[in-house]
Amino acid sequence: MKIHHYGYGSVTPQGLHGVTRQPQKTQGLTTSASAVQQTRDAFMPGIGATASLAAASASPAFYSGGVSPLQSRPLDVLGGALLSSARQTGLRSNLSQFQTQLITAILEVALREMVTQLTNYLRGGGQGPGGGSNPYEGGGAGGGTTGTTGISTGVSYQNMTTEQRNAASGMSEHQRAILHLWGIQMGSAGHQDGGVLLNVLNNPEKFKPAEVALARELAAREQALYGGITGKSLDNEFFGLYQTLTGKDISQRYGNAPIRYAQGPVNMDNRLTGGNGLSQFENEVLQLWGHSPLFTGGKIDGSIINYALNSNNRMEVNLNPEHLKMLRDADMASDGVFNGDSLENAMVDVLDRVYLGAPSATPQRTMNDALEEASLRRLGLLPPPKQSAPSTPIGSIGMGQPGRTGGSCPFIGQRPTQTSSPYQAAA
Repeated sequence: MKIHHYGYGSVTPQGLHGVTRQPQKTQGLTTSASAVQQTRDAFMPGIGATASLAAASASPAFYSGGVSPLQSRPLDVLGGALLSSARQTGLRSNLSQFQTQLITAILEVALREMVTQLTNYLRGGGQGPGGGSNPYEGGGAGGGTTGTTGISTGVSYQNMTTEQRNAASGMSEHQRAILHLWGIQMGSAGHQDGGVLLNVLNNPEKFKPAEVALARELAAREQALYGGITGKSLDNEFFGLYQTLTGKDISQRYGNAPIRYAQGPVNMDNRLTGGNGLSQFENEVLQLWGHSPLFTGGKIDGSIINYALNSNNRMEVNLNPEHLKMLRDADMASDGVFNGDSLENAMVDVLDRVYLGAPSATPQRTMNDALEEASLRRLGLLPPPKQSAPSTPIGSIGMGQPGRTGGSCPFIGQRPTQTSSPYQAAA
């Protein structure tokens, strides 16, 4: 009988698919005091071989897709492999009940130990530069989060040149202008009315040339379509960028949100005070999601969470560390892979709130969604989890360079604060 594990091959009674071993006969097992040692001696060759194979398959070189199958279903793979090894060592089917229980106990202990060690290894706890026992901290080779290289805490976005920002984000200046103006709008007003376009048009010297050009284009388009500024054109640009970054089309979900006309420029100070009608958690998610692709080649891979927790160069303000830790925990709880899915899910909750008037996004809701996903995965009802591709390695870009000025995020250049005090309560 085959044990399937989401398309990563199979484990059969004859062993791991594609791997053959010569059967090894053992002398008869007895119920004497030496039974434990005899059984261990009989099994260790098989277990040792299985461990070597499992460790080898955990390396990117073994798996051409760059994703270790053990990261997805370690218990299925190792359990099947150990039972296969037991059969290969020549165990007979007519063992006594005592012998069967003894063998089962030894296999259980060995399995648990191997799963523990391999899980720690796969989550980045191995030795090497940046390694450590904490699977969530670090960030260099041998450490950091599963599937990502992480963002060095020494990286300073505000000190990067335009060329370095292009390289680190994998995005053009036009794309970053879309992301920045949309972020200013939502962080300042908590809804879309296009007021940020008036901020740019009234004070173009405070923004980057790409942002000024974009604002002028969108304002002219909206005057022609709506007879005023609504932000609908900015939304369309953002929805297209969102699809580029995530592969998901959200235009149908939010494109028909009610139209609001801008009554004037937005109050950009609200991004620092939280006075935009959104909760603290919602503002945190907006900042984290918006800043993540700037460092990771345009990916939402979760690495921004550790960076915001540990780096003095973080760009986010008014962070509650407990919220970020819960985001991190939810990311692992959903599928065992730190790949940014909790941040993506929380962002959708925020978008539902600002466009559709849905209930507020909360850390507890994000965790509940993760646990529900985990339950479905245990039942085999979901495809394999998204494997977070290695982020663009940016090493020490921006370190020790003169600060850049003009058009930067207002969070940049100020020492961000972390606080457990909530923002204005959500309506």
